[in-house]
Amino acid sequence: MKVLTVPQSGSLAGQTASRNRFGQYLRTRAMPTQPQSAAQVAVRASLVSLSVGWRSLDEGHRDAWKAYAATHPRTDSLGQTVFLTGAQVYIAVQARQLGAGLPLITTVPADAPLPIPSVTVASAVSSALELDTDAAVTGAAVLQVWSSPPVSRGVNFNGDYRLITNSGTLAADDPILTAAQLAAKWGALQALQKFFFRVVEVANGDASPVLELSVVLT
Repeated sequence: MKVLTVPQSGSLAGQTASRNRFGQYLRTRAMPTQPQSAAQVAVRASLVSLSVGWRSLDEGHRDAWKAYAATHPRTDSLGQTVFLTGAQVYIAVQARQLGAGLPLITTVPADAPLPIPSVTVASAVSSALELDTDAAVTGAAVLQVWSSPPVSRGVNFNGDYRLITNSGTLAADDPILTAAQLAAKWGALQALQKFFFRVVEVANGDASPVLELSVVLT
């Protein structure tokens, strides 16, 4: 049920407040489950490991992460500015490194801004889909490609993305996503299917602005 009220998020009694592109809404609260897929188990294990890693840091390193957190606010799902704790930022940054297949960093990120990725749809043919990077990716950097499930070509909004691939050390015009990689996740590709993509560069604890694009297969 759509409502006109102050921004809210979370559950109270039998209702959950959330929002989408059309505004704030309330829905009946659903009790969460704990799926046990291999990927979910691995994520939970890594978060436990990173929590242990935070506690093992000396006071000087923890202070550095706390100072970094105080000067690097985040935007939450309601569009509000929030400040995480040093532990939360440490875990978030290190989890991003692990998700990109990169090693943990030993100091706070160096604040070296990364540019938004430049990507070209080299082919939209279902059997030969290909996204190419327009710029080389070198050093300790990775391009991550996230994809929606296949949807109807009339769909114009998506909030469900899954990591498809991490690509490092690329020359300009190299492919970062192919039909085979996408089909391995979602099954055989077909003409008129639509996919939403997010591409982000991760390096040394930092992440670039997200490039969003969509493709209707031919």
